[in-house]
Amino acid sequence: MPEANLESLVAYLRLNGQRFSLDALRQQLVEQGYDAALIEEAMTAYREEVSHTAGRGLSGWKVVLGCFGGLVVGALSFVSLLLGLCGPKGDGSTTSPGFLALAAFLVLLALACALYPFFAQRRKK
Repeated sequence: MPEANLESLVAYLRLNGQRFSLDALRQQLVEQGYDAALIEEAMTAYREEVSHTAGRGLSGWKVVLGCFGGLVVGALSFVSLLLGLCGPKGDGSTTSPGFLALAAFLVLLALACALYPFFAQRRKK
């Protein structure tokens, strides 16, 4: 019978749990001669660990909201940049630093909207 402890079996399950089903991994460990009670204890620890980390991925609505918000705010920053460079009247005679500052702020806001889904975490229930 191979020498094993709980941590080594949980590490094995972490390594292979995404590629193989837990039943297949259990059968493989039993065939290799590991203690069935230790395998079950490792499976329980692994399931508990996975349940705490499973909800941390990106959800679809966050990605859509971030992309849409980034596009809208990006378009507003482009319009503000044009107004800042060409002047409010469109004749190009005067540049407006207020519109240029607004454009810079909106570009940062658009970047924040686009990156929001990647840094947002789900709240614990």
